[in-house]
Amino acid sequence: MLKEVKFTDWKSFESTSLFIDPLTVVIGLNASGKSNALDALEFLQRTARGMDFATALGGDQKVAQVRGGAEWAARIGTKQFTLEVLVEGPEAGTEYHYGLTLDTSEVHCVLLNEFLHLRRLDDVGAIQTSEMLFVTRYRENLTSEGEGPVMLRLQIDGEKRSTGTHVRRSSSVLSQLFLTSLVNEHSEFGQAIRTVVNALQNVFILDPAPSRMRSYVPLAENLLSDGSNVAGVLAALGDAEREQVRRSFEQYLSQLAERDALHVWAEPIGKFKKDAMLYCRESWVAGQAPLEIDARSMSDGTLRFVAILTALMIRPRGSLLVIEEVDNGLHPSRARLLLEMLKKVAAERGLDVLVTTHNVALLDALGADLLPFVLAVHRDPKTGASLLTPVQDLRELPRLLAVAPLGRTAAQGLLEQSLARESEEPRS
Repeated sequence: MLKEVKFTDWKSFESTSLFIDPLTVVIGLNASGKSNALDALEFLQRTARGMDFATALGGDQKVAQVRGGAEWAARIGTKQFTLEVLVEGPEAGTEYHYGLTLDTSEVHCVLLNEFLHLRRLDDVGAIQTSEMLFVTRYRENLTSEGEGPVMLRLQIDGEKRSTGTHVRRSSSVLSQLFLTSLVNEHSEFGQAIRTVVNALQNVFILDPAPSRMRSYVPLAENLLSDGSNVAGVLAALGDAEREQVRRSFEQYLSQLAERDALHVWAEPIGKFKKDAMLYCRESWVAGQAPLEIDARSMSDGTLRFVAILTALMIRPRGSLLVIEEVDNGLHPSRARLLLEMLKKVAAERGLDVLVTTHNVALLDALGADLLPFVLAVHRDPKTGASLLTPVQDLRELPRLLAVAPLGRTAAQGLLEQSLARESEEPRS
């Protein structure tokens, strides 16, 4: 699993880290930089899938552009950015440190440096050793497409090598090595490449769009990031998976509506049973027959809730599920239900969840046990760069929480003022 993402000159960030826990809550004002952090996760996921940098940033007919594209990927006043990640290793006390630096000054965005290290940690998490697994060395003669010979220094099973293999500078070396025979021929090196690639590929950013969830859709294996094909995914599940999803829907969706009888399901339709639709059974008056409707009549909040719960139930173990504005369309009284679902289902299925929110009720519902996992995105008053500050690190937090819980503290602007004061007066 991903443990940390570090941004250097990425968009509005100068140098800061996003720490990832089983449930991470990211808060912040509009234009503070929350979406910029999620854009980095999206970009890294795309590069790990083998997408070239130009497409990963600028998009094409199949994938949307990362906001601003390559032109605004590097912080204003710079032409390069670096993204680094820490990934949990397969053995206790190990982790992988991976990073890449790109130059956006040319027509085609090109790689300047990329590396992968294996770290061994002691009992308290301090680094004991760091072994280089690969690092790039480039020559200057590039083509107009940003291609050119790449010198790779590899350390495979303890043996250091140098190779002049022609690796493209227009896409990540990590994704290219993933497709070579080195991954299968050398156990430790191959395991490292596979672990980091899988961790990045398993980042999934969900931003459900209820207006797109109301139509008939083809059966599908993979959920789209806007949740538009949730009916096709649910209808295509095998019997065992469908039963697990049914139980989770029964447990959580029944508490979502005003009455306690709410059942949502999807089923194949049409002559060839290749398309699907979402359906809902509601009961509002005791003694009357339940009312069945399809997705065209379902509320936005219910559809978003269905998409979130579906993603929690079908993402592979070890994934990072990122949900933008997780509470959008949800009644404040259901904030605790949402938190309970996120924590319990994610823990049962071995997922990490990162959410962004502005919801006062949801922040108030977090409680003391989740405060260590709340990160505030805000601007440095001196430089304008975005910062990521763990809320529990605020010196004034005990005083603020003595007046009001976190949500109301944020809504009144007190949290923002405290962050600004501590940014101007750094700790000695």
